[in-house]
Order: sequence, then structure tokens, then C-alpha cells
Amino acid sequence: MSRSIPTLDAMHVELRDLASRSLPDGRPAFLFRGERSINDTTFSSLDRFYHSALDGILPGQENLGEMMLVHNELDDITAFFMTTQSRIGGLPPRLAGALAQHYGLPTHVFDFTASPEVAVNFAANRPKHDKPWPNLGLLAVLDVAKADALDCVELFDLRTFPTAERAIRQQAFSLIYFGFLEDDRVDLKRPEITKQLGLEWLVFAHLPDDETYLYVTNNDIDLEDLTGDNATGIPQELIDLFVLDNGPLSPKTAEILSKRVPARGRSPEENRARWAGGTHR
Repeated sequence: MSRSIPTLDAMHVELRDLASRSLPDGRPAFLFRGERSINDTTFSSLDRFYHSALDGILPGQENLGEMMLVHNELDDITAFFMTTQSRIGGLPPRLAGALAQHYGLPTHVFDFTASPEVAVNFAANRPKHDKPWPNLGLLAVLDVAKADALDCVELFDLRTFPTAERAIRQQAFSLIYFGFLEDDRVDLKRPEITKQLGLEWLVFAHLPDDETYLYVTNNDIDLEDLTGDNATGIPQELIDLFVLDNGPLSPKTAEILSKRVPARGRSPEENRARWAGGTHR
């Protein structure tokens, strides 16, 4: 007998039950992540485009050598912010880096949430998405106690930074994985990693009208709105500091960052010109 696939609303109820549980120190016992479709891999934002190019998924868009250069420069920036004190709010380096990832800087950090509503919101089909929409999606459940007990994992509660309004709205957490893998493919769907982290991926079926479901459950807000959010300048500041200390970025890296990172006090074009020196250092 075939097993029926639960719908998005049924999964929402299940996640809400898990979200009601907490650890003795008050932290949530479980964290969640929503993905609209069933992808074979879940890489970090830094590794995603690199492995896509390496695997031939982006033929004709960027050549492999250029994307490897971009990846290496972004990797250098990640290493930099892991050890550099931010001037914004006196944030410790790793927390500043986790927040920078949340606001658009491609890093090795993975986004999670303590809120089932946020996970469902990101997993739902929306009018803004290109059609055809997927019929099936995924919701991830992370066992916090199991993941936190690992020496190769660091978790950050981004809700603790009071001016990071979008992070608070998303009940955002960040996970950094330092485990050694011979092929360096940190993929959250990789069996040895999911087992190690206590991470389970659950398949759900989209409702005919996910948007209506979000509306009737008061969950149709724009979770990515940056209006009035004073933390948006963190990634721009960290890139500025990196360029000041290490010299200009390659034109391609500067272009990618200027499109992804919110511009504070200057335009994206000004950021691109400021960060690029025309030649690789």
C-alpha cells in the first residue's frame, strides 16, 4: 500500500507541535527550514553557485575558472568576518558573520528558523514565483540538542540582536558546519551529515492555493522586507573592511555582491565601483 503524502497544512500542524517543545535552557528543541521544491542538494549560499557551475548546471552563464575565483574570494571574506570585530553594536565576529549572511552576503552559513510559520511561508508557492510551480516541497526539522553537542557545529540565535528586525521577524537562527569532508561538499541532504546533525527532511504536497492558506492563518506577511531595519548595513561594512585590509575584489565578485548585499548610504553601483579594482589582488 502506498503512503499518502501530507499536505502543507498537515505538516504545519506537525511542526507547531514540535515548536512547542524547548530545551532546559529555554532554547527551542527544534529548528526548521522550508524549501518549495524537492532539490537533491542543499548547499550554503556561498557553495551553491560554485557547485552548480562545477556540476555543469550553469552552462554558458559563467565559466568555471571565473566562478572558482569568485568562490575563493567569497571564502576569503567569510574567513575574514569570522575573526573581525564589527563596529555595529560591538558584535562578536561569528555573530556578525551570521547576520551578514542573513542580509545577503554569500557565506558558508545555513539559515534556519524557530517558527513553523516562517518555514511554511518560505516553502509555499506564491504568486511572485515563476510557474510551473512544484507539486511537492520539503520541510526540514533540526534536533537542536543533537546538533549543538557536536564540536563541528555552531548555532546562532539571530533574534538576540534587537535592531535586526527582519531576523527577528523570521525568528532566524544560523548554523555553521565545520565537519571535515574529503570532497568539501557540505550538503545538508547528504546522509552522513543529516544523521550527524539530527536533521530530517519531510516531503509535503502543495495545496492548490498555498497563498490562501497563508492568508487564513495570518501568515502571508513579507518576511524579506528590509524597511527600517538598521542591521542591513552589516554585510556592506564587512566587505568595506575586507577591501580596506586586503585590496580590491575581482570585477565579477564585486558585481555579485553589489546585487545581493543591501546598499546603505550609497547605490549598488557605487558599491560595485568601490569594491572592484579591475584586477585580482
